[in-house]
Order: sequence, then structure tokens, then C-alpha cells
Amino acid sequence: MRPAPILLALLLVVSVSAAPVRQHGAHVHGEATLNVVRDGNALSIWLNAPAMSLLGFEHAPRDDAQRHAYDKALDILREPAAWLVPAASGG
Repeated sequence: MRPAPILLALLLVVSVSAAPVRQHGAHVHGEATLNVVRDGNALSIWLNAPAMSLLGFEHAPRDDAQRHAYDKALDILREPAAWLVPAASGG
């Protein structure tokens, strides 16, 4: 076999194996981070939680029960006054 085809094959193998792989960040089930910022009279919140912790699954809803769980979770999260009660001492 001639050296050029072997070299070309090796370069292809190296370039394919060096391709970047996209991965999700690490997370812990049952753990969430809630950031709350007060700026004057405005209160901003940011919740970071694995879907498993909120829904019981980590993929797009696959059936009616999962779609219902997803919709219910969104409804709850969209109404933070129902689950986030600031302390009176915070003004």
C-alpha cells in the first residue's frame, strides 16, 4: 500500500476523534439553586434545577401524563407569589 492513502486515513481518524463533544453540565437530583435579587422595589428570581427534580423525568414529555406534569410545573413556576414569600423584614 502506498504511504499517501495510509496518511490520509490516519488524518481522518484523528480529526473525527478530535471532534468536540457537547455534554450537559453535571447536576444532582433533588438539589436546586434559587437566586433572589432585590433592587429597590423590584425582586428578581432565578431558579436552576434539574428537570428530574421538578418533573420526575429529564426528556421532552412523551405521553399525556408527562405533558400534564410539564404544564403544571410551568404554571406553578410562572406564579412565584404562590411559592416564594419574601420575609417581611426584607421590606
